[in-house]
Amino acid sequence: MHSEIRSIIRDNADPGDRWGSAMMAAGGMCDVLCHIGASIPAGLGYSPGMAGPDVTEDPACEFLALTEAGDIDAADLYQAAEIMDRYLNRLVTAGEDY
Repeated sequence: MHSEIRSIIRDNADPGDRWGSAMMAAGGMCDVLCHIGASIPAGLGYSPGMAGPDVTEDPACEFLALTEAGDIDAADLYQAAEIMDRYLNRLVTAGEDY
């Protein structure tokens, strides 16, 4: 995973809520991927809201800024979203979801 993506995930994480933090990060990645017209990992079950993807809130706006600056591309974000999907599945297996 790209180091700048990891930094955003880490900066927005709540250590006491691994599930919520992972869902927020994955959702932000999916919002940006949808916003730029890229593919989204099917395992995440993402569906944008009625008004479309929200890229105005953290961490989505941070991922979008990196994408627009050319620091990361859709492939970087897609790979990170796949990693978050696997992590979320581990949390489910460990009973840490809600």
